[in-house]
Amino acid sequence: MSFIGIIANSDDFEFINKELEKSIDNSNQQIINLNENSIENMRNIKFETIAICEDIQKFYNRDIVLEKFLKDAKYLLINTDINLSLYNENNSELQIITYGMNQKATVTASSIKDDEVLICVQRNMLNLENKIIEMQEFKVKRENVTNAMVYNLLVAFIIKKLYL
Repeated sequence: MSFIGIIANSDDFEFINKELEKSIDNSNQQIINLNENSIENMRNIKFETIAICEDIQKFYNRDIVLEKFLKDAKYLLINTDINLSLYNENNSELQIITYGMNQKATVTASSIKDDEVLICVQRNMLNLENKIIEMQEFKVKRENVTNAMVYNLLVAFIIKKLYL
């Protein structure tokens, strides 16, 4: 079983989790919300993927736990639009995937409309089966798209691509 840890507020986590439930086989993946209250209880879990969706300043008193998560992880998803000073030299196998509205991000939204988001993969990535996810654009249909929702759609999109 693979563990996917998502560092996000509860509303963002619920949105991402619902998006993932539509397409990911939950019998093989367990999606867990990591927040300042739960992170201490998760210290013995080896997360395959960690998605950082919010500023982790409040986690700095738990640096050792975060460092352990990153040491064991295969994927780290980072929102490039938040101020994040996180570096991990203990895991050379860690694949860092950036996302956001920043044009230097690995995955970004190239177009946002009321009923769809055009997601652009700007650099090749390897999924869990070591298959290449090539640079291209994907159209994601969704009603009532807001700018805040786009970040959560990007996280869900990346995880779907990694695990499908």
